[in-house]
Amino acid sequence: MLGKVFKYETKAAGRYLVPAFGLCLGLGLIMLVVQLVAPVIGGHYGMAFTTILQAVTSSLASLLVVALVLGTIGVLLVRFYQAFNGTEGYLTFTLPVRTGTHLWGRILSGAMFCVVCSLIALVSMLLMLPSEARKELFGQNAVLMDMGFGTTPITMGDIPGGLKLLVGLGLLLVLVFGLLSSLLQAYAAVAIGGQFGQHRILLSVVFYFLLNTVESILTLVISAIPVGIYMGAQGGIEALVSGFAALPPAEQIQQMLMVWGGALAMMCLISLVFAVVHFLLCRWLYGKRLNLV
Repeated sequence: MLGKVFKYETKAAGRYLVPAFGLCLGLGLIMLVVQLVAPVIGGHYGMAFTTILQAVTSSLASLLVVALVLGTIGVLLVRFYQAFNGTEGYLTFTLPVRTGTHLWGRILSGAMFCVVCSLIALVSMLLMLPSEARKELFGQNAVLMDMGFGTTPITMGDIPGGLKLLVGLGLLLVLVFGLLSSLLQAYAAVAIGGQFGQHRILLSVVFYFLLNTVESILTLVISAIPVGIYMGAQGGIEALVSGFAALPPAEQIQQMLMVWGGALAMMCLISLVFAVVHFLLCRWLYGKRLNLV
């Protein structure tokens, strides 16, 4: 039944999201053509026209990506509210399907659309950016990490080919776990807001900001604990910085990559824990305290 729930929800949300993704990619291709012909046009109208044109396309790229992300989240939340709290909920909960299966179908569908949205937004943004900006982002001299304090910044050229794959994989895992946790956080806010008889949407928004604030503080505190323990073992931040700056550049890069890997692992773990808590909360509220319109 999970496959059927996933298929139904994907079709329902895809009616709105697939055209939006196609429109975003199409506009990205149009902007790329504009970027390619801009130097030719600038030869006739002056370089000032080319500069203005590139600034306008970059601004449009940013606005388009923001609109796409917000639109995707909006569609997914409306679908979730309709399926669990709206009139569609009467059909949802008369089906011979467990509450957890209903949730997993919407979560998997929503996570898939979030990942696709992120990829579409990234590709569209890259298509719209000027070629010089793309080189700065992905060239060999692109800075990935700079801790300051006289240390050597890590650039793309400093990382071996195999490690580049691991770094990319780590960033992808952080993206997936972060999206899953954020999606479930929004679903949990909708589930809590749905427990009230009136102003459900408004209360869902309020509870979303409350959950987001509390979890951001908890994440900061949990992340600071291992950092504090490590700094204490090294004799404080001044001793840590001075000792780190005294290392050869190759060892500095190795140490920073280890720190980065630990930070990515910590972020994945925290996101996974919050995702599990949100899922259990949604399943309990919709399984034991269902309150339809």
